[in-house]
Amino acid sequence: YYGSFEYPKLSGHWYQGSHTPLISKDLFDNAQKQLQIQRKVRGKNKEFAFTRMFECGICGSRVCGQDKYKNLKDGSVAKYIYYGCTRARDINCKEAYIEERALLEQLLGLMDKIDLDKSGIKKKLEDEIERHKKFHSGIMGKPNEEYSAKDADIRNYAKYLLVEGSVFEKRDLLLCLKSKVQLKDKQVYLS
Repeated sequence: YYGSFEYPKLSGHWYQGSHTPLISKDLFDNAQKQLQIQRKVRGKNKEFAFTRMFECGICGSRVCGQDKYKNLKDGSVAKYIYYGCTRARDINCKEAYIEERALLEQLLGLMDKIDLDKSGIKKKLEDEIERHKKFHSGIMGKPNEEYSAKDADIRNYAKYLLVEGSVFEKRDLLLCLKSKVQLKDKQVYLS
């Protein structure tokens, strides 16, 4: 685009074209720098915590996540995660995107409203406590501590997983709810 080209590609042999350059060499170099920065920031194949866990309340398609970046005045890049309808069933679906932080707040509120004792979350908590006891006694060389799942708050455990858990722990938690989780008008519902 600025007059030089490499032939054959990756050979290291550069030639000056006879055509009029479309852009200056400086503009080309600046664009390449920006592309390099974006490649480093964005990475590859991001796995989002709530992808395929929600259904669009309007058209029934799945909800997926995507990264959005904003260049700030100080030169840094702010990263946001948004979830929205894939529009697989209705290309004209009007469901709006919701930022992950707002989605997480709604999920935390949902944990206060549902009966977690009847879900599979209680079993997960019991298993986690047993795993912790074995870890503690094996690594620290101390006997098992006297606590059990009866002493733990299932609701706090579920909230902890939503905030601090891995992608897979968050997905397991939502699967334990035994209900479809829908996103409609930027609101989370259980069906």
